[in-house]
Amino acid sequence: TCDLQKYTNNDICPNRKGRASWHPGWKRSALWGNIMALFLSDMLLDSISDLASSSFNRTQLLSALHKQEDADYAMFQSNWESDIIEYRMVPLDADLVDARNISVFFRNPSICHTARLPAEIRHLGILTESEQVGVHDYEYFKGTPTSEATALKAEGTTDMPLVYDEGDREVCDEAEIKRDYKDYFMVSNNMGSATLTVPNDAERRAYSRESEKLLGIIVVCPVPCDWGRCPEGVLELDAIHNGTLLIEVNDQSVTNITDFRGCSVLRGKAGHRWQPNGADQYVLKARIPDAVNATFSFFRISSIVVL
Repeated sequence: TCDLQKYTNNDICPNRKGRASWHPGWKRSALWGNIMALFLSDMLLDSISDLASSSFNRTQLLSALHKQEDADYAMFQSNWESDIIEYRMVPLDADLVDARNISVFFRNPSICHTARLPAEIRHLGILTESEQVGVHDYEYFKGTPTSEATALKAEGTTDMPLVYDEGDREVCDEAEIKRDYKDYFMVSNNMGSATLTVPNDAERRAYSRESEKLLGIIVVCPVPCDWGRCPEGVLELDAIHNGTLLIEVNDQSVTNITDFRGCSVLRGKAGHRWQPNGADQYVLKARIPDAVNATFSFFRISSIVVL
């Protein structure tokens, strides 16, 4: 009975995707979600009750809590030994094998320039530097649909487009049934050179701190192929080795990559650390030469992280 009813939804958007035979269905997720929500609500009510009956000066209490949080953050930043134990076997190249350098992946300030949803950077318009903001699909800036992106033709240098798959979007007039989308940035052999700037001006205003400087380590995460089945013509990042994909950072060529947990750390002639431009930004330029790729070819980026 449970298996037969696991996808029943009172006939609201009955033809939604993702109803796999192996999945337990939405009711079990709803059960655990409600249990966790009730627990958190109960803790919140207890906290409010304690504050209301407390004799502490609330301004002083808030100040003390801020100091405690800052102390916890400082301790976290300085406690890097545990990272080394867990990731000792990760194969990293010369200038990343030092213990403290491995730790920067988990402790150093960073900017994550991600196209994926849901992400605050998308909903608040920070990624796209757009005034189109909101949590709903029709509110935030979605980007360019795949059908248009693959048809884009350009010469010279253009901004790398933010792309979404129309087939992945589910339309239902009665309810919003999905917010998790694998959007991406794309460059093809029809586009010429395409660039991304990280951090952009909006990211710097939202996330940068004067006291915390980025080290210039750049991690690129391509779009993973669902179930290992990639679309025809898609290139992976290792295409830089045979010249079918050319990437530069601030006009310096990427000559190698170091794989790291499904992503890759970009490496140049000087190693893994890149120098920012005069605006403390990193401009990534990608190009797929027509002469090498006679048929339609494209490269997709899910996220770029600068440490």
